Amino acid sequence: MSEWSGKAADRENYAFLRHRQERNDRKCLQDTLDQSCARIAALQKRIFDATLRPQTQPNSLLQRILGARSLAGHAANEFDALNVSLSIARIGCTRTTRTLVITTATEPEMHITVNLANGSVEVDQPILILRDMAVRSVCAALVAAGELDAVVALVAGHAPLSRSAAYSRPQFEPRARQGYIAIRSEVLMRALVSAPSQQEVEQQLRVCAAELEAELTHYRLLQQALRQFDRSACIVSADYGREFDLLCELPGVRRIEVLRGGPIRVETEPVIVSYSGASQLLGCYRIEITVSAAPHLTIINLDRPVWRSDRRYDHPHVADGVPCWGNAASYVAQELAAANYPAVVQQSVEFLNSYNPDNPFLGIENWFSAGSSSASVCYSYADDGGWGE
Repeated sequence: MSEWSGKAADRENYAFLRHRQERNDRKCLQDTLDQSCARIAALQKRIFDATLRPQTQPNSLLQRILGARSLAGHAANEFDALNVSLSIARIGCTRTTRTLVITTATEPEMHITVNLANGSVEVDQPILILRDMAVRSVCAALVAAGELDAVVALVAGHAPLSRSAAYSRPQFEPRARQGYIAIRSEVLMRALVSAPSQQEVEQQLRVCAAELEAELTHYRLLQQALRQFDRSACIVSADYGREFDLLCELPGVRRIEVLRGGPIRVETEPVIVSYSGASQLLGCYRIEITVSAAPHLTIINLDRPVWRSDRRYDHPHVADGVPCWGNAASYVAQELAAANYPAVVQQSVEFLNSYNPDNPFLGIENWFSAGSSSASVCYSYADDGGWGE
């Protein structure tokens, strides 16, 4: 390692780049999580709509029990079932937003807002169970089926009942019952108009359930990855300066330059490759890492590239700056994606000092005839005052 290995400004720029990359990586992970959440919401809506339809099917079990009762009568029976619930203190309904607001008879009191149009359930207090997207899917299906008491039990069942719960009945806001009947009838009528056959409904529910299960698994994995990312970021972010120092100390690294906006440029010591009992100086190389959402690496021969038919061969296994990694390809791709730049640079230096005669871009004998093999031809940063080829 020479005295030019790294400067304070390069060290600072390296830490800046790594922090920026960390923020971008987290944003990408959060965006993916949000997209998964949106897909779950869409699947919940499909389940809600599919669960509505059996309520309006002439051949469904519910219709056989209800006989010729109207949709309004069906909705009225659903609402009246809430009147005997010990868990409910008050019920209100807002027709403009198609929501039912249920105040629980628990300690503490909760306000559960049920959207009758899409089955979503919100609570005015942080409820751990509602953080589970699977539970939200169950709530949507229960709302679609008109099982509102079951929704209350699922959301607030963990909370103890108030002392007066056993001696009082739910209080209804004026026109709450009429509002629920009107909204619920409209929702059921909409489902009736587009209702497919019972078999089609059941098939839709099976497909939706399978897709939802897979998406929920994906969502939980993303949540775990985001939590792990946040935990590790607190530890790793303080080590970026030391990571830069490690890069400078790697064998075969002459110096490092890092621009504020990237890339990371690493110049190697002179590379000498031995083959068939002879040693050949290939020159110094610049390993350039572009730090972005899709990081990539190029390798440039600063001293003795060989030209053939307008194509530049920087190394027997590097053409136009693009290396052919061979068996190391998956390892380099993995470490590059993980931003493990010391490992990438170390592998690159080892790669440059090796030669495989079985599959080169251009045989090493072309460098034997390309000119001087003296190490004095190697590019000099001190002489030129900057980077170049």
